[in-house]
Amino acid sequence: MKYALIGNNDGPLRLFKSLQKKGLPMPEFVGLQKKPDAVLLREYKKHLDDIPLEITFEENSLIELLAPKKLDVIINCFCNFKFTQLLDLYHCYNLHPSYLPRYRGRHPLHWALINGEKTHGITLHEMSKKYDDGPIFWQEVVIIDENMSVAQLRELLMCKLETAFPRIFTEIMDEKVEKRPNSAEKSTYIKRRSPEDSRLTEWHDAALLYRKIKALRSEEYPAFLQLEETGKLPIIDVAREEKTLFFEEKPLPALIKTVENGLLIKTADKHLLWLFSEENPPNHLKIDFTL
Repeated sequence: MKYALIGNNDGPLRLFKSLQKKGLPMPEFVGLQKKPDAVLLREYKKHLDDIPLEITFEENSLIELLAPKKLDVIINCFCNFKFTQLLDLYHCYNLHPSYLPRYRGRHPLHWALINGEKTHGITLHEMSKKYDDGPIFWQEVVIIDENMSVAQLRELLMCKLETAFPRIFTEIMDEKVEKRPNSAEKSTYIKRRSPEDSRLTEWHDAALLYRKIKALRSEEYPAFLQLEETGKLPIIDVAREEKTLFFEEKPLPALIKTVENGLLIKTADKHLLWLFSEENPPNHLKIDFTL
């Protein structure tokens, strides 16, 4: 069968390289929904050689690009538009970075880390006209550490995928895949994150604040403090303060003290956290502690 690899970022490239390493059949087409940065684009061109690479498309334009290829299968690794017409034309498979049916929707890695999950996973499933629906063909689970960033969890999942994908691919091409239910009754859904969701508002729960800052430190929109007068202060890391500190009693949550690139916060549940910023906070900092 003839197939295409499509997706975003390094997803299709990592699948391609895992197949190439095992000497398996190469795709007729590789597509990226969004243009990658210059370094990653060079890496794609280096490895794809004479295989066509198309960049920037949505469903209608992708249908036109694929029509001359006479394909049987599309494997999607992180395109983020909804497949509708494509499902009527090809056997479509999707990689979703969660252990489906849990965490259907966008940004599952962010929410799993922030929510304090102990495990997470990655799933290959047959696509249907509902998001992250359709029978499951393969899954793996990983252990989450509370210090993980989104990038670290993603890398752990992608390494699992690269190892397993040649076998999964062979089963798909040989039509020997065993399907498992992707139960709607057991599913959980998450909302798409926006930059404003990175604002720190969880002052009642030091553990949640800790996880959120750690998770988002790898992201374009890291956690941030909303300041009453000067806007936003990005927070790039966090540490627990284990010492007992004496200070004049204040309503909680409260800013206890500032040092170069750091702020000591006491949360409403009476824990001390150091919040670290690339910027040196001003001496008289006023934080919006809205819960």
